[in-house]
Amino acid sequence: MGKLEKLTKSIYRIQGLYLKELRVLMKDIFAMLIIFALPIFLVLFLGGVFGGVGLGDDDAGGGLASMLGGGLEIPIIGLIDDDNSEGFPNVDLSKVFVNKCRQYEETGEVEIIESNNQTELEILLGKGVISVYIIIPEMFEYNLSIHFPAILFVVIDILELSKLQASQGIIDIIIEDFREENNFTGVFNYEITQANIPETGRQLFSGAPLFFPMVIFAIASLTGAQLIVSDIPKDRMALTPANKFEIIFSKLISLQTAMTLLIIILFIFSYFLGLQIRGSVFDFFWILFLCALLGVIYGLFMSSVAREPLEALQLFIFVFIFQIISVLFVQNELILSLLPLSNANYLIVSISLRGQSPLSEPIYYLIQYSECIILFFAAYLFYRRRKVLL
Repeated sequence: MGKLEKLTKSIYRIQGLYLKELRVLMKDIFAMLIIFALPIFLVLFLGGVFGGVGLGDDDAGGGLASMLGGGLEIPIIGLIDDDNSEGFPNVDLSKVFVNKCRQYEETGEVEIIESNNQTELEILLGKGVISVYIIIPEMFEYNLSIHFPAILFVVIDILELSKLQASQGIIDIIIEDFREENNFTGVFNYEITQANIPETGRQLFSGAPLFFPMVIFAIASLTGAQLIVSDIPKDRMALTPANKFEIIFSKLISLQTAMTLLIIILFIFSYFLGLQIRGSVFDFFWILFLCALLGVIYGLFMSSVAREPLEALQLFIFVFIFQIISVLFVQNELILSLLPLSNANYLIVSISLRGQSPLSEPIYYLIQYSECIILFFAAYLFYRRRKVLL
């Protein structure tokens, strides 16, 4: 038998196994509820149909951002001093405020970038280099000298929720310290403007970097974690001409088919709920597709390693919680780049929401492709060593 003929027969067997796996999956009502019904409800919830979590409210530190906490990353704040007014003798209050910011920079709590060009800071904010910038407006000192309300203008980026709370928190501390030292509590305030967020679909837009990867990866890996370890009757197929590579590959593509359909449905629902992305739809789809693919492969790997369904479920819980904690609190870029949730989170923010070119982040795609290949063959090797149940 020639190599071409063997390959053709292998493809036919994979096709038959794929269709069988897909039918089994579609007939599993509980699996269908997890794969489709739950994510759709969560999109409707986040989109505000059932009273979604306020991610884009006027209180930039509220909603999901406050629940996530500030993370460990030091906020980078831009600063513009436009005040040339005079009101107090022998003192320049705008410089006093700048020096107060510098004091906190010296303690390592914040990093300050001073500029005289607001456009420059807006570009840095759009690229995610800084998370917020403060404008000290003209007449700042003069208004304070005559006990007229003086307002600082704060422009804050709410795309990256892990930085949002930390940024607003340090600004609150600096301003409150400045108030108390100069006794300006009653006549001094600041006004927050949210940047990098559209007027419609604010909850979905703000939550997209965490929500979509988290839901898609969790469902893909949870379902995949049960495909091998709990599928005892299918193991008998190892006695037929179909080999274990064909079996595990058919499981992969059948579940990935369902996940692809889920991604399309979620995007359609999100679009009608007002989700706007600045990158292309294809790039957004491909980021989520890779996240789902990694989820499926992670699940298959856990299922091939585990000896019982409960053990596979425990492995899934450990992997998923580890990633959530890492995304929120770990700063090591190398570790984060290896985690599907963190990787997808970063790509959605930089490419889909900020509108940067996919070619600007090739290493993140390369890491995902490499993980897919390595983990799949690792899962196959573990599955190949499993004893066939008669």
